[in-house]
Amino acid sequence: MAQRTRALRAIPDQAYSQLAIGLARRTNRISKGPSDRVFGALLCAAVIAVLVGCEGATQTVDARFSTPEHTVRTLMSSYGLEDATQEQIRERMAAHDRFEIQSRATFRECFEDLGPTSGTHGAASEGAAGFVFGALAAGRDDVEITMTGDRATLVPRQGVQIVMHRGEDGAYRIVLAESVPAEVRARMASLAQHADDRLRRGIPAGVPPEAADTIVSGRLSPTTPAVITE
Repeated sequence: MAQRTRALRAIPDQAYSQLAIGLARRTNRISKGPSDRVFGALLCAAVIAVLVGCEGATQTVDARFSTPEHTVRTLMSSYGLEDATQEQIRERMAAHDRFEIQSRATFRECFEDLGPTSGTHGAASEGAAGFVFGALAAGRDDVEITMTGDRATLVPRQGVQIVMHRGEDGAYRIVLAESVPAEVRARMASLAQHADDRLRRGIPAGVPPEAADTIVSGRLSPTTPAVITE
């Protein structure tokens, strides 16, 4: 139906009247009596209604998410990795290189159920999204895709399944709830909660645990400066 709809979009509006006239003439040639002519006219009207209906129902799908493959590429592009090879990405992962998001808006658009941008839940949700990115980035050339209706299942490696849903807008987006194992989501939630607790205590991100108590005790005592030891 999608291919036919794209073909119909190329038909100019005035062509509908010409098509109707052609159908009417053809109907008249094969008609044998008044009842046949009435039936032919109704058939002609029905065909035109279908054509116009298909034209009106045509929707434009965001090309970035029009297929599961496009969604994966768009996710890679949010990190500036759309042209990086799988081998290059794996080498960076092996070297524990950090991957920085270049477009957070594009990154968030790749997911159907990504949480808020702030708070413990938001941090855990983005951590889960990072798990999906890592799985797809490391296996982008080996992904196997299975399509079932509006659902796409991507397998970048054995034991990992990334699920996408096609929404009403025709776009395929990743569903974290069906893509990230429960134990991984629990781990992300725990890390996010721990980080939030540290911030509440006034401990900057990146400070090692052994220095945290020194900072807190220094803040509690007005006469004792906060000292961070290496």
